[in-house]
Amino acid sequence: MEVTSEFSKRLEAIRAQNSARVASRGSTATLGNHTIVTNLRRATVFLVLVSPFFYFALTVPMLYYDIGLVERPCRDVRTIELNGLTLFVGDIHTSGARSDSEKFQGLAEYVKTRAVSNVVVLGDLFRWRSDYDSLVPQLRDREEVIKWVLDILGLLGQGLTVYLVLGDTSHDPQDLNVNLEFDHTKFVSIGKCGMFQTHELTVIGLHGDQACEGPSGFAISVLASSMLLERAWKERMDIPSDTWVIMAHTHVPGIDYAAKVANTGGWTETPLIRAPTAMGIVVDEQGGVHLIAF
Repeated sequence: MEVTSEFSKRLEAIRAQNSARVASRGSTATLGNHTIVTNLRRATVFLVLVSPFFYFALTVPMLYYDIGLVERPCRDVRTIELNGLTLFVGDIHTSGARSDSEKFQGLAEYVKTRAVSNVVVLGDLFRWRSDYDSLVPQLRDREEVIKWVLDILGLLGQGLTVYLVLGDTSHDPQDLNVNLEFDHTKFVSIGKCGMFQTHELTVIGLHGDQACEGPSGFAISVLASSMLLERAWKERMDIPSDTWVIMAHTHVPGIDYAAKVANTGGWTETPLIRAPTAMGIVVDEQGGVHLIAF
């Protein structure tokens, strides 16, 4: 009996030791799982905090002009002489649907009543590149697409010249290099940047994606509200102070007479923050530069 009792005591001791080991392992595993979860949470918070900075850095091409990653725009651009009243508009974003013409009635009326000689479209003529691609087979060729779009804008037959500065690749076909004329209206595609001489003023016109891509430009313009992007690009490019720079892209219209920079705004409403639409920049016969609404 004493042997059995001693054996039972030893067996109970072994069981107690094993239970203690299992409990210790479970505690260690729980602690390890808690550490992993904590580290994952910290990493998620870190990524959320830094991702806007990474996105911003990747969508501002002008930061990389001098290190070979991005080519400086507006190099070797020929100067175009303009006479008469010149109107700059941007971000038309037409789908090519006939119903779009209602949106541009104010533009057509202004061009007609003010006898505008030149209209410079600063990019994003089309809502999406796919809209252009779908119109080409419908209307047989790209010349007919341009004629159709001019008619929608109310510019066909107005006796003026329309210059297109190409916008973002997701909107405008980058190979659209044409010089056309329909019913007394000329249409000239001039690439990604235009330099104009009008009434003793030098004006550089560009879409603006060369400065800041995507919605970053809109965000900067709304938050800064002082033509920061346009002024930064002009300074980055070492453009003479007496030269005007007119952009689009941000959909936020404005003008800074001291810095001689302006933005045409756009024709589509922006989500959450509604910037004014249907506006443009006009250069009159006296060399005055004005922000106007249609």
